[in-house]
Amino acid sequence: MARARGARWVDEHGRPRLNSQKWKDSVAQYAGLLRDYGPKQALELGFRGNLELFFAGRCGIWVDASAAAGTLQQAMKERGALGVAPAPMTADGRQMSWHWVWALAVPQASRHAAAAKRFAAWASSREYIELVARERGWAMAPPGTRMSTYAQAQYRKAAPFADLALDAVRRHALLRGADSDAHFIATPEFLPIAALTGQAVAVAVAGKMSAATAMELAQLRAERVLRQSGRPP
Repeated sequence: MARARGARWVDEHGRPRLNSQKWKDSVAQYAGLLRDYGPKQALELGFRGNLELFFAGRCGIWVDASAAAGTLQQAMKERGALGVAPAPMTADGRQMSWHWVWALAVPQASRHAAAAKRFAAWASSREYIELVARERGWAMAPPGTRMSTYAQAQYRKAAPFADLALDAVRRHALLRGADSDAHFIATPEFLPIAALTGQAVAVAVAGKMSAATAMELAQLRAERVLRQSGRPP
């Protein structure tokens, strides 16, 4: 939601911008929606608990990654129909989504790099996808891995979300510059800053602090992390 408004974690000089009005408006809207329409114990339930509510028919909308679509499709076969749709858009047409990827990597320090690379090649191969399809059904075939998967009639029949996922991959390929890394900053400080920001948002969701105050707190914490790391905020 913040990304759709054009909010940024940092500016072009690497300085935190969590106290911008765009961040404050996004958190205020998110907290309000969750308090008014979400599960009463959303913070305590977490990822797994909210997903179980969705499976049980007690939660009408579950927003997450397209990679989860196959698992949901299989689970909902016996529990009712599953509809899929892109994340909502802002009034000016910016989609409330971000792009990420599950990837296989081999650490440089690995003592079994050659074997790991062979495994990575197999786990992303057409043969592996066909094995998953035979053992668990075409809906469970890993999405976003190979274009050949989307050409399979069996996959498209079993995975009504295929076009949405493929479109997301194609749109991501067109992103460039700052817009493409709006959710992730490739510095060691990003992880603690993101965790502290999440804690501030949780306080706002719980109604213990306004969204504006929460994001001012997140800004101060981010600046402290940078000072402690030796980077000027």
